[in-house]
Amino acid sequence: MARSRILLVSRDLMFSSPIMGDAKRQGFELVVEANAERASQRAVEESWFRVILDLSHPQIDPSAFADCSASVIAVGPHVHRAKLEQAREAGCAMVLTNGQFAANRSEIFAQLASEED
Repeated sequence: MARSRILLVSRDLMFSSPIMGDAKRQGFELVVEANAERASQRAVEESWFRVILDLSHPQIDPSAFADCSASVIAVGPHVHRAKLEQAREAGCAMVLTNGQFAANRSEIFAQLASEED
């Protein structure tokens, strides 16, 4: 059974490649969007299960995704404290450092899959 779609907003192939693999293993359709403005528009206008924001993307504004119906997961470098806090203030469902996300990515996708069942 195909699961819902996840929108990943990132320009970094090293960041997105392992995410694609984990999402696919759990049966999600993952769509990568590099253009932050287009991604926020798509997040509001289209149907998504989750949106994952790569906070190292220079044009990402987590508040631009506040009006989307999907749950937003924000992931960024631990040294980008202001951007991580901005994501929390914007109401992101999960705000994780890159290290936290990398260490728990498989479990996070398994949890997302169980939420869909």
